[in-house]
Formats: sequence, C-alpha cells, structure tokens
Amino acid sequence: MQSKVGWGMARVFALAAMAALYSHAAAAGDPPRPREIEERKDDLMRQLAICESGGHGDSERPIYGGGGTYAGRFQFTIRAVISYVREMDGRMLSSSDALLLAQDYRQAAALAKYMIFVRGDLWNWPGCSHKLGLANHVTKIKAM
Repeated sequence: MQSKVGWGMARVFALAAMAALYSHAAAAGDPPRPREIEERKDDLMRQLAICESGGHGDSERPIYGGGGTYAGRFQFTIRAVISYVREMDGRMLSSSDALLLAQDYRQAAALAKYMIFVRGDLWNWPGCSHKLGLANHVTKIKAM
C-alpha cells in the first residue's frame, strides 16, 4: 500500500499532465483532433483507475474491493457491468463474463468511458469523481 505522500505525488503528476495537455491544445489554437480527445479520455480513465484501485493497466491477479463487492481497476459491481454492457452494445453477459470484463483493463476502460462520456453517470465513482474533479474534466473534454 502506498503512503499518502506517494498518492499525493501521483495525483500531482497526473493533474500536471492533464494541464499540460489542455494548455498545449489551447496554445495551438487549432481544434483538437479526435485522437487528442481520445488521449485525454484515456488519461482520465488512467487517473480514475489509479484513484479507485491504486494502479492502471492489467493486473497479474484479480482486483477486488469492498469485501469482493467491486471488481477490477474501476471497481465495478457485476450488476453494473451487466446492465451497462447490455445498454451499450446489446450483449447479455453472465455474471462470470461480467467479472472477466471488469478485470480486463481495456474493456473496463471502454465501459467506464461509455458510462462517463455517453451516459454522464459519474455517480458510479462518488469518492474519486469528487477527488479528481471528474465532472470538470469531462466538461472540458466534451467542449473540445
């Protein structure tokens, strides 16, 4: 487990990287390209994953929180994965398939992006949403 100082420094570096990306686009004066927007979304997903589970990317072992209630880097409930995936692309997942998706960083990040940028459902991550200022970042990215 990382110390509070370590977490604080990681957050400072992540926020500095986001600020640099925003200022670079503003200084360029050109409208951002879709790739730049996706990079900013991906960076925000990395920050959210770090806040929720202490890291980003795939893990060597499954990640659980809340006594097993939450799974993966984004700390999804299985019920949320099943519901949002069905809404997002029509797939009907079993509980075991939902758990596998939650543990797969790439798929989980894509689902979190859908939940945040399409649905606007920031409430799924109340603590980290507040801590990261998620709503503000989402607003800025959507305005690009």
